[in-house]
Amino acid sequence: MKKLFVIFSFLLAFVGLQGPAMSFGPHPGKEMSPLKILENLNLSKDQKRQIAKILRENQRAMQNLTGQIKSSKKELMKSMEPENFDEQSSLKIYKQMTDNGEKLILLQARIGKEINQLLTEEQRVKAKEEKRKFITMMDKRMDIIKADLEAVKQDIFWS
Repeated sequence: MKKLFVIFSFLLAFVGLQGPAMSFGPHPGKEMSPLKILENLNLSKDQKRQIAKILRENQRAMQNLTGQIKSSKKELMKSMEPENFDEQSSLKIYKQMTDNGEKLILLQARIGKEINQLLTEEQRVKAKEEKRKFITMMDKRMDIIKADLEAVKQDIFWS
């Protein structure tokens, strides 16, 4: 499962959805995942082999950064509890988390660039169109979540 998450993160870089923001909100279904986008590009055996190599070469760095970010998030949440709050400590943890987030975004962008260079022009055009569909789908899902949250707020406020 952990390998799938790492590969999924790499593939997010490929379709241009990078960064810590992707750890929040809904995740796409199988019908429109970055993996599905790659599958729909009719990659040659050589392209598949080269992409797999890129992913393998960057897997450890990706795991380390995502692990550090996750750990920092937990630490930050704990440091912000009223009985534990220390402003300087919280800021230090937050800075560490954002620094790792920046590194993760850059790593994902480099991986995406490497993968993109392996594609034919036709595959790039198709990937760009699929990415547009993916973003549209995610925007719709976020609108639904926002509406649901607003309804919950209304219920809480007026109850």
